Amino acid sequence: MGERFLAQEFQRAVFYSFIAKMEEYLLEKAELCRLLLVACNGITERSTPTDDPMREYIFWLGASRLSDLHKSDDFRALLQEHRNLAESLRLRAGNGTASKPRNPFTSQGKR
Repeated sequence: MGERFLAQEFQRAVFYSFIAKMEEYLLEKAELCRLLLVACNGITERSTPTDDPMREYIFWLGASRLSDLHKSDDFRALLQEHRNLAESLRLRAGNGTASKPRNPFTSQGKR
């Protein structure tokens, strides 16, 4: 909605609220899978997926819990439905030292 109305302050508030909740609350595997499904189906109307900070954060969150997600039937089903998700998460996970995505709402893009 923030993009549609070009309301950057609204976008910023939603983004910060989402990030704050994710940092204080450990999602169950099934919840994280549902969140990844939303991200796979596209959250925003931006032209490329990498232009979407919310989607990037969700994928980073999934990549950071990849070893835990592999134990989930929900995750395996999600990978069957979205074949490119595995590659996307694996690239983000790298060697396990991937940092959080940049914050698009600060001047330097840092949190």
